[in-house]
This record gives sequence, C-alpha cells and structure tokens, in this order.
Amino acid sequence: MVDPLSDGSTEPTIEPPSDTEAPQDDEGSGRSSDLSAQERRRIEHKLLVVNEDSLDDDAHAHAVLEVPLGADVGAVKNAYRQLSKVFHPDRHFRRNVGEYGPALQRIFTALKQAYDRLVRKAPKKKS
Repeated sequence: MVDPLSDGSTEPTIEPPSDTEAPQDDEGSGRSSDLSAQERRRIEHKLLVVNEDSLDDDAHAHAVLEVPLGADVGAVKNAYRQLSKVFHPDRHFRRNVGEYGPALQRIFTALKQAYDRLVRKAPKKKS
C-alpha cells in the first residue's frame, strides 16, 4: 500500500503479515511443516533411495541402510540404529510434518525390511 506524504512524494508502507497465512518453506513451495530445510532434503533423498526399483533385493537393502555390500551384521545393526533414530515417525511427535508424515512411515518401514533381510540372511555364530 502506498501513502501519500505531505510533501507530495510517496513512500511504500510495510504491512504486518496476516495471521491466517500458512508458513512456507525456504524454497517458497507452499508446503507447511515444522521441519527444517535440511530435514526435508534428507527425507526426500532417502525416499528416492527407498523407491528405487532398478536394484536387486540385496543391493537395495544395503543402499537403504547406507552400508557397503558384504557389510557384517554389526555394521548393519549400527546403521539401522542410526537411521531409525533419524527417520522414526515418533521422533517428530507433536511436530507438524505435513506431507512428510507418510514419507517418514514409508522410509522407516523400508529400513526395517532391509534390516530384517540382511540380518536374517547372515549366518548365525555358533556358541
């Protein structure tokens, strides 16, 4: 809005933001969530890995857990624990995750399936 000044010049005035506007993310895409830009990028990237169809089952499980092929059971368990802390849906309890809620659930489910596949496949140590 422009207000005329007494000397005839005009200067723009800044109006306060409306309380009814939804918060937008850094890129201005209109998505409303309490997640930081870094958290959103990590979720989007992991979702791409989870949805990848070109990998065979073992390679896909290793890619989802971010471990190299042939990793031992200890490395798989450690990777699962680390990633489950990041992507577990309850980690964001009482936060507005918006459209990322189903993505977090999908990622966590894929993490569990990959972990089960790799740990179950590993030979058991004899005591």
